[in-house]
Amino acid sequence: MALDGIEGKSMRSLAEEWTCDASNATFIVDRLEERGLAERRSVPEDRRLKMVVLTPLGEETKRRVLTHFFEPPPELLKLSREDLESLRDAVAKLPITDGWGERAEAVARATSAGGLDPVRHASA
Repeated sequence: MALDGIEGKSMRSLAEEWTCDASNATFIVDRLEERGLAERRSVPEDRRLKMVVLTPLGEETKRRVLTHFFEPPPELLKLSREDLESLRDAVAKLPITDGWGERAEAVARATSAGGLDPVRHASA
């Protein structure tokens, strides 16, 4: 995940990581600030530059989300092994588009390496 509570990221670097334009990154950070999850901090060397960091509430929320991020939804766990294998095989045939870039490639690698295999989770 792009943000942490220590180093922070510039709006430009967030927009690049999120593969969106700067105005969309600003919108997202504004919503995070409204909810008390992030804040903008001035950089002493360049007061024009703002770094976005997670607040303690943002760090806790991030931790909670990541704890459950790779758990398959209960609906998938109700499927039979055969159905899960068919679903996995069908999804593996989907093309990786440019819009997903390196993230899609990383997910594909993790899936093929067994890191995100719902079939494995269901039989665990």
